[in-house]
Amino acid sequence: IYGAGMAVGWALAGNIMAGVQLGLSWLVWAVAVRLVFVWHLTWAINSITHLWGYRSFETSDNSRNNWLFGYLGMGEGWHNNHHGAQRAASHGRRWFEFDPTYWTIRLLEKVGLARDVVRHKPLHG
Repeated sequence: IYGAGMAVGWALAGNIMAGVQLGLSWLVWAVAVRLVFVWHLTWAINSITHLWGYRSFETSDNSRNNWLFGYLGMGEGWHNNHHGAQRAASHGRRWFEFDPTYWTIRLLEKVGLARDVVRHKPLHG
C-alpha cells in the first residue's frame, strides 16, 4: 500500500517527497485507521450488544440485537439472533436486519468455497 501510494504521488506531483507523503497517507488510512476501527467495532459488538437493543429470542445470556452495530458490523450486531440460532450462517432474520456477511457466505457457497451452510426460517415482523 505504501509503495502504490508512493508511486502514484511521485507520478502525479513529479517529486519523490510527494510520493513519500501520499504513500504514508495511504498506509495510515488503509491499514492503521481501518484496523483500529474494526478492532473497536468487534469489541463493541461483544459488549454493547449484551447491554442495549431488542431481543428476538429468549436466551440464557443477555444478548441483544442492536441496529447501529448491526449495520456498522455488517450483520454481526444482530447478536441475539446469533445466540438464538448459533449455527445459522445468517444473523439477519427480519427484512430490516441487513446482513452482507451472509451474502458473502452465500456467494462462497455458489462458487464452491463453502458447503453445508446452515439456514433458518426468517422471523416475520
